[in-house]
Amino acid sequence: MTIVISTDEDLGQILDWLRVEDQGGETTFHPNRNMITNGHAAGELLVLKEGDEVAAFALGAPGVIDIFETKPAFRRSGEGRKLARYCIERAAEADMAVIEVECAPSTSLPFWKHMGFQEIRARHGHNPWVGLRVPKRLALPDGQDREVVIRVYDESVTYRADVKPVAEYRPQAVLAEDGAIYLEERVALYAPDIPQGNDVAVEIIVQGARLGLGKAKRDELEALGVRHDPFRNFYIDVIYPTTARGK
Repeated sequence: MTIVISTDEDLGQILDWLRVEDQGGETTFHPNRNMITNGHAAGELLVLKEGDEVAAFALGAPGVIDIFETKPAFRRSGEGRKLARYCIERAAEADMAVIEVECAPSTSLPFWKHMGFQEIRARHGHNPWVGLRVPKRLALPDGQDREVVIRVYDESVTYRADVKPVAEYRPQAVLAEDGAIYLEERVALYAPDIPQGNDVAVEIIVQGARLGLGKAKRDELEALGVRHDPFRNFYIDVIYPTTARGK
């Protein structure tokens, strides 16, 4: 089993099997053949191969899964799971904090849930969507243990006192000699089900003291260590407490 960027021969195999599915009246990605061909030309078509045969493919840049398909003969064999895990690892290597996938067809929802994705509010259309906080372990330097609490909210927490967090994290963390607090794992500030159009807010607490509370995109939160990936998914790897205001 190998996972590689597609060759012209691989693309031909994929288009052939999708055409056969379409002619058989099956649900298929054959209508998306131009999109698949363009993705191949852009180097964004991954294939899982058993020998010379394409068993599954995934279309998209790192951190993106636009189309994902396993050849009928290889379904329920674990090949699709192998390719999905590779896509997750590839996203982590590209420093992506989140992956979202449209479950098309909708019958693919159980597969993505099995891979650790959670169902989220649909972005468009009628198919369900899923999302995953891409796991990323971080190396802890020598230092003193610190109790860290990170809470994720809807932006309304910045002007209302009764807003509850949508997520809370308590990662292992240490205070290093450089004054920064390093986390053992990335905390993705992912809140897919907050009201559409609203911003994500975050609260950072260290040793029981609040260092910051506000929209993740604000400069003061960036100074504390909030970062984002190319798709504006916010995350925290390191906290810089010396920049805290109003402790």
